[in-house]
Amino acid sequence: MKILINEGDGGLCIRDFLRSRLQMSTRCLVFLKSEVGRITVNGVPKTVRHILSPGEELCLRLGEGESDGMPLPAQDKLPFAILAYDDWFLAVNKPAGMPTHQSFHHYGDTLADAIIAACGRPVVVHAITRLDQDTSGVVLLARHRLAAGFFGRAMANGEFEKIYYAITERPPTPRAGRMTDYIAREGESIIRRTVVPAGAGDLAITDYETVSERPGRALLRLSPRTGRTHQLRVQLSSRDLPIVGDDFYGGSLAMPRSALHAARLSFPHPAGGCVTVEAPLPPDMEQYYHEV
Repeated sequence: MKILINEGDGGLCIRDFLRSRLQMSTRCLVFLKSEVGRITVNGVPKTVRHILSPGEELCLRLGEGESDGMPLPAQDKLPFAILAYDDWFLAVNKPAGMPTHQSFHHYGDTLADAIIAACGRPVVVHAITRLDQDTSGVVLLARHRLAAGFFGRAMANGEFEKIYYAITERPPTPRAGRMTDYIAREGESIIRRTVVPAGAGDLAITDYETVSERPGRALLRLSPRTGRTHQLRVQLSSRDLPIVGDDFYGGSLAMPRSALHAARLSFPHPAGGCVTVEAPLPPDMEQYYHEV
């Protein structure tokens, strides 16, 4: 992993740079210190006490198979679009019907499987954001474990902003506002979630607005402020606004999949600043919403 040192980071020792700028865990730092050559500056091995200067190239060897991180997958071998990438992340537009990770019922048909196949060799797939199988849109992947640690901590600290679009059979009342609920597992179910009394589950907050409406349907813009399992689906369903196609939570089967799309993701970058990635509303949702 190569990092070009800028003016603002000059004067920091490598240890402080890695901890403050990249939020590196102690475990990862200990690993880098365990062998000479895992840390180099302009090609020369250095210790974590080395003072960095602007313009220097810091290189971190993160381990077998990850020294250069996940290679960029071949776009022509992927069944979905690459939206953006650099040495730290890969953002893709996951199609509906594709699980993010392997599970007991899904092996070989997941986003992770597709990434590995398109890379041409075994790689570790660090999915930072995840979408339900029927939900389409932006998924963020870290290209190495240092990036995974940085993005994971940033998301846990609430530094990610997400925007979804959903189609419901009617607009909410009021047409815009904030949904605040507590969500927990329903009974003994491992998967299903439900709204419960205050304090009896995890706090779920979502801002929403009605973008437009047509007879028998409405397009909503949703901005979740928390990240609970099935949060958007459960909150809308509890207000008698189930997402079209989401029969698991009471939606009609007017669409063959849940009409929910992750349209935009904004997140901090280790080099500074913020990255925003967008995925347009997919054709199936466009077609259903506008059909007579």
